Amino acid sequence: MKSWMFSALVPLVFACSKRNVILPDALLSVHPVFRDSTARHRQGYNLANGDHIPYDKQNLFLKQYLTEHLDSLGFIPADSSLGRIVRIVQNSKSFKPLPLPIKVLPFSEFGYVKTKGGKIIAYAMHTNCFHDFTNNRSYVPEQDTLR
Repeated sequence: MKSWMFSALVPLVFACSKRNVILPDALLSVHPVFRDSTARHRQGYNLANGDHIPYDKQNLFLKQYLTEHLDSLGFIPADSSLGRIVRIVQNSKSFKPLPLPIKVLPFSEFGYVKTKGGKIIAYAMHTNCFHDFTNNRSYVPEQDTLR
């Protein structure tokens, strides 16, 4: 009896869980707030508008800045190279990152992504990894696609 109840409840629990994964066809435009290909921002990110975001290991200051300045999205120009983000999201595995205070590399780019459904996603990128701060998911390419 217990095994029957367990086998009936497990699929129900997984069916009720919400999984927000970005679909490459749903992306409409990219609005980068910061872009720098060097790794010289260990002291923080200096933005073009004069703001400074301190660097921390859990990216709390970066997430706070992106959520507080969401209303300035209309003033940030859209980037024409949407294909680089589509390539990473399309050929990758997504997972929820663990909230561990580990030492990581600073991001080379962060900003907002608009979807065709009207949703706005705060993101950050390394050279080939995409981090979705809105849904708390990370997209890392599989080993075969890195070659």
